Amino acid sequence: RGHYAANRTLSLLKAMINRATEWGMYTGPNPAKGIKKFRETPRERVLSPQEIVRFIRALELEPDRTMADYFFLALMTGVRKTNLLQMRWDQVHLEGEDSFWRIPDTKNGTPQEIPLVPEAVDVLESRKDIGYFSPWVFPGHDPQRHVVDPKKAFMKICADARISGIQIHDLRRTHGTYLARSGASLPMIKKALGHKSDRAAQIYIRLDRDPVRQAVGIAVRSMLDAPVSPAGAREAG
Repeated sequence: RGHYAANRTLSLLKAMINRATEWGMYTGPNPAKGIKKFRETPRERVLSPQEIVRFIRALELEPDRTMADYFFLALMTGVRKTNLLQMRWDQVHLEGEDSFWRIPDTKNGTPQEIPLVPEAVDVLESRKDIGYFSPWVFPGHDPQRHVVDPKKAFMKICADARISGIQIHDLRRTHGTYLARSGASLPMIKKALGHKSDRAAQIYIRLDRDPVRQAVGIAVRSMLDAPVSPAGAREAG
């Protein structure tokens, strides 16, 4: 569905054939080698403060509490979509101020501990009142399976909140951007979002426009407020 998906498919195919070659299952040339990928434009969409207010309000009014709680936690934790879908009760430790969620396996192949803020703890505590047993925090119609595709529910909630041009992953980007806005350091952002490289975490600092706006505002005010002597005015003319 677009250039991004095509590029990921090409990378996957190339890796599969390389591994098959290593295992002696394939001896021909790699047909994916040398194919030029489409140019990608990195997404920079984050929720504005006004959109966050409308988004949370829409979650409060959403009758499907499983989906509403899912998207609230996605915004509050910044974790990847799949990890949150696969959240299990035996991974969650609700211990007051020391509450955390331990993800045993992430995209980077390493475990990650997510500190749970009081707002997230309140949601998880309320979900314990589910009327049937399930190992999953966000069970599907079959309580022994978790929700698989939350996209339709997300589109409905965004429509109710009058928000357009947003994707589920943008909730993670929003979380990272607000971490940067609050003054979190690059190492702190990396740890909170489970990034290994500085490059992956730097996007959240780059997306925060407030420091830039403040610096430009100071510069503009200093120019407008600067006294101009007659000689300086003649030189400028």
